[in-house]
Amino acid sequence: MSDIEQYHYRLVWSQSDAEWVGLCDAFPGLSWLEKDRQAALDGIRGMVRRALDIFDEDGMEPPEPTPTGADAASHPVPSPQPGHPSPINPSPPL
Repeated sequence: MSDIEQYHYRLVWSQSDAEWVGLCDAFPGLSWLEKDRQAALDGIRGMVRRALDIFDEDGMEPPEPTPTGADAASHPVPSPQPGHPSPINPSPPL
């Protein structure tokens, strides 16, 4: 089974939902909305954990973690799926 810690997570503010959106670059089809930042992070991590369990149960290889830091420059990050917020506004308005 893969470890959820190896994946890169992002939190972005959705102006239209007025909530935080938890995203994981290796699983562009998954997201989690919450009013609280930590709850959004916990939610997307839980979704990734469940997805990895399904991959494991089905005997499939999970997605490779998205490189971060110096390795990230040579690996493009997928764009958010339609309906997902853009990371352009990563924090809520004051």
